[in-house]
Amino acid sequence: MTAYRCASRLLLVLAAVSVLSGAPGQALAEGFFDLYGGVAVTSDDTYALGKIPFGSSFTAGLRVGGWFDPIDYVSIGLSGDVSYFNAKPTGGDIHMLPASVLGMVRARLLGGDSYDHGRIQPYVGVGPAFVTAVAKGLGGVATEFKVGVDVRVGSKFMLTKGFGIFGEYRHLAVGFDGGLDVKTHAFQAGISF
Repeated sequence: MTAYRCASRLLLVLAAVSVLSGAPGQALAEGFFDLYGGVAVTSDDTYALGKIPFGSSFTAGLRVGGWFDPIDYVSIGLSGDVSYFNAKPTGGDIHMLPASVLGMVRARLLGGDSYDHGRIQPYVGVGPAFVTAVAKGLGGVATEFKVGVDVRVGSKFMLTKGFGIFGEYRHLAVGFDGGLDVKTHAFQAGISF
């Protein structure tokens, strides 16, 4: 599956989030748009030919979603996320383009008149990652589409009511044909609108 198809499916998910936010009895408390970057470190893997050491690379992405406030001090959310990183095995490159759908939960701390959704917002998120991977230099060029798991843990600090900064840890795990497991740990920081 191409990156275009991944992005198209993510847009469909985001459209569904928009429709659901207008459902009777539900009120979208807060929408958000995040841009982030950081470092992605992929764990070494044992493959049919032996141990494959991986390197680190930069990662960048964007996330769009919305929060619902069912109870005081806690929100539940749904977001779509698209990012890029290079897994960098020795002797080649594996360009990864994950498109994730994340169910999220956050705490709303230090609220007040100016920060009704909290000034400090720790959160967790988990969901499927639809990963397009293009491997180069490992005996040619190959493209694979697989489904993995994306887990996030982070915290956002609101500088103003509509603008904040955040830091998060991300774990992305996906298995490829032939028994290659790519497990990536990313340390990311970004801005939120």
